Amino acid sequence: MTRLMGFGWAAWLGFCGTLFAQTTDNSKQPFSFRDVGVEAGLLPAAKGIMGHGAGWGDVNGDGWPDLYVATFHY
Repeated sequence: MTRLMGFGWAAWLGFCGTLFAQTTDNSKQPFSFRDVGVEAGLLPAAKGIMGHGAGWGDVNGDGWPDLYVATFHY
């Protein structure tokens, strides 16, 4: 894995109806996100759903893939 990976990331915090999408402005940080939950129409469509997710990537730049696991019920 390299520090600058060429694919996008998205993270959804279902308990608060927030959807984060990676932006293309990486000038200050290696990863930059913005909240797109409202414009994506998550609420009230997300009411009552459950889900699980996992993602990996070299987030801290140490050359090893980092694994993040999540679960939620909204």
